[in-house]
Amino acid sequence: MNVINAGLALDDPDAWFGEYYMSRAPRNEAAVVDPKVDELYEKQTRTLDPVARKKLVIEMQLAFMENPGMIMIDWHIRNMALWKEVRDYKFPSQTFNNTKLQDVWLAM
Repeated sequence: MNVINAGLALDDPDAWFGEYYMSRAPRNEAAVVDPKVDELYEKQTRTLDPVARKKLVIEMQLAFMENPGMIMIDWHIRNMALWKEVRDYKFPSQTFNNTKLQDVWLAM
């Protein structure tokens, strides 16, 4: 077991699989090499249709689970409280998302 402080700015399979789970990923600390997962990754990253891409991503995830090497077992979730006057704030799914606040406004 290894504890790492992993964080990416995107909630996207390209970011997560490309960073941690591909054969040549820079953070592939388990050194797992799976040509099937690599092939599905390449297919999904070039697919523009969201429905078709989702199917490929699910297939890629299932193939990955056959030989995961490393699985995230804990996920940090940030909780926030806002005043009722704060409007159009979108709670971030990641640490770095939604920091511009361009759509947030106060109702008086």
